[in-house]
Amino acid sequence: MDSNDHLKTWRWFSRSRVEHFAISRGGKKPFVPPMKECHSIPLNDKDVVADIGAYVGTYSKWCAIQGVCQVRAFEPTPFTCKVLRRNLADFDFCEAVEAAVVGDSFRGISVALHVSDGLGVTNGLVGRKRGQVDVEVPVVKFMDATVGATILKVDVEGAEYSYDFSALPKTVRALMIDFHPVSSDWKEKAQAIVDSLHIQGFEDVVSPDWSNGWTRAGSWLRRIDQI
Repeated sequence: MDSNDHLKTWRWFSRSRVEHFAISRGGKKPFVPPMKECHSIPLNDKDVVADIGAYVGTYSKWCAIQGVCQVRAFEPTPFTCKVLRRNLADFDFCEAVEAAVVGDSFRGISVALHVSDGLGVTNGLVGRKRGQVDVEVPVVKFMDATVGATILKVDVEGAEYSYDFSALPKTVRALMIDFHPVSSDWKEKAQAIVDSLHIQGFEDVVSPDWSNGWTRAGSWLRRIDQI
């Protein structure tokens, strides 16, 4: 359990086309992730969704309601994962995995997660911020998290640059990535990832805006002739 659970409360909240439990602090309006890029990708009943950095499961629950085949939602923050599990409780084809997804070169069975006393949206593996404390959490490697997935969503506060996007499973037909400015060369790293997607036959649906200070997310669909 997070050391600051007393700062968070359950609250039913409706936004982004799906009703779900969110996290609030001090009775304030809870944060709900933007869903523009996520809604840009059509879903079907054969889709297997890997939601990496699921937070409370806004996208995961949306996918479940759309009737996908399976959802695997990865969230390392213990309290946040409790909310995630509650949001997915009515769907037996959804799994909430309390673990951080790490790059395939990572060695070890756990990693230090930097956790804040706020809503948890900036918790991550990269660049501890003021007021954050370290919590050891279990890990799952990126290649294992993506096995069999047809839809991939990645929002991991800078850890995305440790993932190898250059050889995604052939099953992946679409993905969404939110890029984070965690280093001086983050734009170069992000563009390299986008270039690797294009090489694999993915085309932009929503192109990421590197100048946007709030969200730099994009979405991509693989060309039919590359699936």
